[in-house]
Parts: sequence; C-alpha cells; structure tokens
Amino acid sequence: MIIKNTITMKTMLMLMAMVCLLVQPAMSRGTMTERIPVEPGQTLKVDLRTGATLNVKTWSENAVEARMEVIECSGGDVELSMRARPDGAEIRSDFRSQRNGHSVRTEIVIDVMVPESFNLEVSSLGGSVNVDGLRGSLS
Repeated sequence: MIIKNTITMKTMLMLMAMVCLLVQPAMSRGTMTERIPVEPGQTLKVDLRTGATLNVKTWSENAVEARMEVIECSGGDVELSMRARPDGAEIRSDFRSQRNGHSVRTEIVIDVMVPESFNLEVSSLGGSVNVDGLRGSLS
C-alpha cells in the first residue's frame, strides 16, 4: 500500500510540473527575465504578435537572456514566453485576452543578449528592432 501511494504522489508531482511548464504568464504590466543556454551559430526566432520594441545586443556567453517588460497593455492581457528550440531559442508575445470591439494599446520592451555569432529571425506586428554587434543572418 505504501508503494502505491508513492507512485501516485510521484505521478501527481510530474503532472503538476508539466502544467507549470505549459502555462505562460499573462501580464497587463510587469517584467520577467528568462535565460536559455545556446551555442554560437544557432538562431533566435522572435514572433511578436503584439508588436514591441526589440533591442538585441551581443555578449560572450553561450546563452540567450531576455528581459521582457510590459509597460502598458490596455484592453487585455499579454502573454510573453521564451523557450528552447533544437536550433536555438524562441521569444513570443501574443494577446491572451482582448475586449472585443475595443482597440488595444501596448508598450512592450524586450532586451535580449545573444552570442556574437548568432542568427536572428524577427516577425512583428509593429514597433522597432535594434540590433548591435551581431555577426550572423538577420531576417
């Protein structure tokens, strides 16, 4: 009987951990910082469905670190996420909820550090993209 309870507890803990990984923070304001180990020559994919100011700088570490700040979001909540990919890392922003029929105003700033030899693919619905020191492809 004790073994059965232990397996059940382990299963519950694993399920809780999986749910935590799937749930992304929704913010109307706030800051979060994420860091993912990468290798030079890999790619950072950025998909900003909310638009944002994206600032990318290089450093000597084999990691991508992003400080993502929602300064303003009127009309809904913003979902920000960063995850590892087999070919590097990905940053995404999207609206989690919106008030139907109302315009949404957002001000989001994402500051990213990447290895100097790195590739960058950006898709954004607005804002600016500033890149400094990158030796890799930019699309």
